[in-house]
Amino acid sequence: MGNNDENQQHNITTTVKEEEEEEAPAVYNDENQQHNITIVQEEEQAPAVYKYPRMTKTVGDFTLYVNDGEFTKSEIIVIQGLKGTGKTTLIRMLAGELKPDFVDGKMPQFNVSYMPQNNINPLPPSAIVRDLFHDIVDPHFESHVMQPLLIPHFMDQQVANLSPQQLHRLEICLCLFKPADIYLIDEPSQYLPHFNDFDDVADVIKSFFLHTKKAAVVAESSAYMAFLLHDNRVILCDGKPSICCVATSPHEMFFNLVGILASDLESIEADPSRNKPDKFGLVITRIPDFVSNLVTESASVLQT
Repeated sequence: MGNNDENQQHNITTTVKEEEEEEAPAVYNDENQQHNITIVQEEEQAPAVYKYPRMTKTVGDFTLYVNDGEFTKSEIIVIQGLKGTGKTTLIRMLAGELKPDFVDGKMPQFNVSYMPQNNINPLPPSAIVRDLFHDIVDPHFESHVMQPLLIPHFMDQQVANLSPQQLHRLEICLCLFKPADIYLIDEPSQYLPHFNDFDDVADVIKSFFLHTKKAAVVAESSAYMAFLLHDNRVILCDGKPSICCVATSPHEMFFNLVGILASDLESIEADPSRNKPDKFGLVITRIPDFVSNLVTESASVLQT
């Protein structure tokens, strides 16, 4: 319907024939509106796909070979492997903080929010926690992220006075608070002393991405935390730790109970700081939950 009057062109209530209204939806004359509608329809039909190429990186005496891969919105990809197998190296390359030595093609530039491990990007020690959240906090974010992470318990404290676990929870919260398309989280289980803490943090992360429809790549050494977080695909980093390893493309993986228990018990024994009796007790008492979850997961895998 052509009309030279600009006011009429932008008037959504322009009169049309009833027959035309029934046969086809109204078309807005504003080109920007048409463009935005097209984007929404395309996203509903086919979720955005983020791709990365084959690449290699040598850090000191360690070399990582990365197979190409892709992931989509609303998906949590877990990078799983033992310590020293290149999980952090891969996630840093995806974050753009580490340049690959070789790239098979062009390295994409992602809009990311990145939480490194070991607090290597320290927050200002004198900062008050409340002041780190500069923007207005969405009520859903406050109730589903901040409160389960116990952030309100230390909102008025200085960063310098936080315990390692409190600081870790704060960094997870700040990572999720930053607007981004892809969220990269390195070792969310770090500094968490008990498996029930693993459950709480995993629930927050999964709930956040279920609600926001964003993509996440999580590097995790703990097989239990990886089991809690993964949707259905993981990237495995395997080989000779600290020497040479390969990162697979994202692929479906079934977590087995024996592997999870053996891996995490071994890591607890190897790390005295995490060797706590109540943690061993939780491993044993959670076996029935593991079995129940794994039976459910195995059934869904067999159906696909």
